[in-house]
Amino acid sequence: MKKLWLWCKENILFISSILLLMFIPLYPKFPLLDIKNTWVYVRIEDFLVLGALFIWVVLAIKRRISLKTPITIPVFLFWLFVAIATLH
Repeated sequence: MKKLWLWCKENILFISSILLLMFIPLYPKFPLLDIKNTWVYVRIEDFLVLGALFIWVVLAIKRRISLKTPITIPVFLFWLFVAIATLH
């Protein structure tokens, strides 16, 4: 059991990615919460994506993962432009 726990702890990003890949396409798109006076709904998968992002940020802060890949800057620029477009 201890080996399984250590493996899960070492591969938490892999496990969270697999869970997202299984859950998002298979779970029906039922809204969990609705935001008043809008057509926006919050689903369970939004919380799962938020959890995976939180795990990733914590591991990045602890320096257990590396951001030195060839596509890091283009991905961050993409998300920056998406955020700007969303706010606009």
